[in-house]
Amino acid sequence: MVLQRQWNQTRWALRRQDRNRRIRNLQGERWRDRRALRSLKGMTTGTAEDEQDRLEGTWRPRHRTEPGRPNMGRTEQLSLAWQLRVKLYPTGHHAVSGVEPGLPEMGKADDLACWEHGQSGALGAGSSRNLICGGHCGCKYRTYQVMAGRGGQPLGFLLCDTMGLEATANGGVKTEDIERILNGYIPDDYQFNPASPWQPGAGQTELQIKDRIHCVVYVIDSSTLGIMATEMKKKVDEIRKKTSFQDVPLLVLLTHVDRACPHVEKDLKKVYHSCYIKDMIYRASGCLGIRPSNVIPVKNYHDESELNNTCDILLLKAMKQMLDFADNYFDNCQKVGVGKMGSGSSTPVTEENKPELLGKAWRDVVWDHSTRTDLKQYLQDYKPNIDSVPQARILLIGQITAGKSSFFNSINSIFRGNITSQAAVGEMKTSLTLKYRTYQVKAGRSGQPLGFLLCDTMGLEAREDGGVRTEDIESILKGYVPNKYQFNPVQPMKADNCQAWSSLALKDRIHCVVYVIDASTIGIVDQGMKNKIDEIRKRTNSAEVPLLVLLTHVDKACPHVEEDLKKVYHSCYIKDLIYRASECLGILPSNVIPVKNYFDESELSDTCDILLLKAMKQMLDFADNYFDSWEDDTE
Repeated sequence: MVLQRQWNQTRWALRRQDRNRRIRNLQGERWRDRRALRSLKGMTTGTAEDEQDRLEGTWRPRHRTEPGRPNMGRTEQLSLAWQLRVKLYPTGHHAVSGVEPGLPEMGKADDLACWEHGQSGALGAGSSRNLICGGHCGCKYRTYQVMAGRGGQPLGFLLCDTMGLEATANGGVKTEDIERILNGYIPDDYQFNPASPWQPGAGQTELQIKDRIHCVVYVIDSSTLGIMATEMKKKVDEIRKKTSFQDVPLLVLLTHVDRACPHVEKDLKKVYHSCYIKDMIYRASGCLGIRPSNVIPVKNYHDESELNNTCDILLLKAMKQMLDFADNYFDNCQKVGVGKMGSGSSTPVTEENKPELLGKAWRDVVWDHSTRTDLKQYLQDYKPNIDSVPQARILLIGQITAGKSSFFNSINSIFRGNITSQAAVGEMKTSLTLKYRTYQVKAGRSGQPLGFLLCDTMGLEAREDGGVRTEDIESILKGYVPNKYQFNPVQPMKADNCQAWSSLALKDRIHCVVYVIDASTIGIVDQGMKNKIDEIRKRTNSAEVPLLVLLTHVDKACPHVEEDLKKVYHSCYIKDLIYRASECLGILPSNVIPVKNYFDESELSDTCDILLLKAMKQMLDFADNYFDSWEDDTE
C-alpha cells in the first residue's frame, strides 16, 4: 500500500509538471487557443460559459439495438474481426505509448498508442511493446498484430504504422512512400528515408489484395487541431488524392479528446454532448474533405494502470468502423477484380426568415418502422421485368458535392445495417469521383446483390474544361463507358474506343437518370452550368431515358426539417425548391424527390431510411417504364 501510494504521488506530480509545461507553451505567441488553455488548467467547474459547451442530448447515439441484433460488448466486437490491414497515418511527429506528446505543428497523434490499446483490450490488461522515449522514434514501417488474450490466436486485422508526417518538404514520411504502402510494396521493418522515397526493385510485380492496404486512418490530435502549416496542408491534400484514386476508404481518428474539452476530461461519457468536440469533428471533416460521420473521437490509454469500459467502447467502436470500411473495399475488389445546383451559396435560411409549415403534408408518408420494412423488402425482391436485364442501371449525375456518392453510401448503409462509406465522398473543391463507377448493393454483409446498380460519375463543373463532359454522359447512356473508366475533363472518350452501338445489349445501357441537386445551394446557377444542364436534358430526351431529380441536404435548407425530418412535406420552403428544380430541368414536380443522405450520423434512422428507400423505389419504377417502352418498340 505504501509503495502504491508513493507511485501514485509520483505519477500525479509528473503529470502536473508536464501540464504546467504545456500551459507555458500555450501562453506563448504561437498558440492562443482559449479553450485548449482552459482545458489544460483544469477548469471543470460549471460556469455560465462552460454550460454553453454542453448539449442536453448526444449528437451521436451511443447505442443502437435492432430486433434480433443485441448490443455488442467489448469481447463481441473484437470477435467480429477478420484478416485485413488497417493503416494509420499520424499527424506531426510520431508518438509512442507512455510519452506525453509535446505541441509540434499538429501534435503527436498517438498512432502507435492505438495498437497498444487494441492489444490491451484483447489481453484484458495494460500492455506496451514499444520503447518509452521522446523524440521522433517511428522511422520504420511496422505491422502489428493483436492477439486474443495472452497465448491466443492473432485477430483478423493488422495495424500498420508509418513514420510521422512533418510540415517540411524533407521531413517525415514521403507521400510517394504512402502510395507504395497502399499498393503493398513496402515490407515490414522498412527504414524510411525522408530525403528519398522507396525505389522498387527489379522485376517488381503487382501484389495480391492481401498485401495491400484496405482502410486508411488519418490520426489527428484534437487538442492541437487549430494550427496546420501550409506544407502540411499540401501533404494532407496529396494523401487524400492518393487514397481516393486507389479507392481505399479513409477515416479520421480524433485523439486526445479528454485534453481538448474539460467536460470530457471530467467524464468521458460526455464526448457526444460536447459542442467543442463536435466543432473539432466538423473542422477535421472540412480539412480532409470527408463526412463528419467518418471522424471518430477516441481517448487512448496514457497514464492509466487499469482498463476502463467507457474508454474501451470508444476505441472498439472506432476499430469496428475501420473493419466495416475495409469490408466496403473488399466488396469493390470482388466486383471489379484486382490486377450542387449552382456554384455559390444561396441565401441562408435563418430564424428571422424561417419559413412557415403547412398544416397538412403535400405528400403523404407513413413514418413508422413497418413502412421502412416494406420498402426495404420491396427493393430486396426487385427484379427488372425483362429477363435479359439482370440489374437495372441507375445513373447519378450532378454538380460536385451534391451528394451522388453519398446517396449510394446511404442506400448501401441501410442494407448493410451500419453506416458505410464504400464510395469516396467529401467537400473538396474538385470532384473526388474521377472514374466512372458502378456500385452493387447487397442484402446484408454476405447477401446476394440486389436487382439494381447505382452508377456514379465525376461531378459537373461550370467551366468548359472542368468536371465530366456531356459527351461522356451520352456515351454512358448508350453503354459505351466501362466500369472504372478514368474521365478526362479536357477530352471526351473517343468513339473508336467504344463498341458499336448495335452490339450493345439493353443490360449495358442506362435505364434511369437521376440528377442530384444540393437543396441548400439551389439559388444560384451560372450560365456555364445552366448550359450543361440543358445539354444533359436534351441527351436524356433523345435517348428516351426517364429523368428524376434527387434533392439532397434538405435538412440544411430548412430549419424546420433540420429539427424534425418528418416535416419535409410540411415545409413551404422545400416545396418551393422542388418547383424551382422542376422548372430548371423541365420535368414534373412529382419527379423531384427530397432526401437526406447520411452525413455526420453514426447510426441509422427510420425516418431518413424511409425517404431514401422511397426515392430508390421511384427510380426503379421509372426504370420499369423504360423497359416497358423498350418492349413496345421491339414488338
